[in-house]
Amino acid sequence: IHRTLKEKQPERIAHELQELDEGNVGLGILLILIITDPNGLELCLVSSEAFEPAIRDAADFIGPDYDTREKLAIEYAEAVAEAQKETPDTFGWAVVGNEHIDLSHMEL
Repeated sequence: IHRTLKEKQPERIAHELQELDEGNVGLGILLILIITDPNGLELCLVSSEAFEPAIRDAADFIGPDYDTREKLAIEYAEAVAEAQKETPDTFGWAVVGNEHIDLSHMEL
């Protein structure tokens, strides 16, 4: 992922690939890369070798509350639709200086 983004969409790398020693909290060495999705939200990618065992140890294995998830998804969709009505000329665009950049075509 890092190599592909660095070559094709370097602007999506929010923080370069880092190696962190988290041994003091029981995780060991973590590789972390923070990128943005097509909407500009930041995603933290973490190496599975150290992180997955920590998640497994912390998991309660209770499934998600699908009713709550559906309610939150509807609320989010309604909020996005309202925001788009209020700012139709700029919604879904990044503004850099005076230049508008269309982000809708970007893929992960």
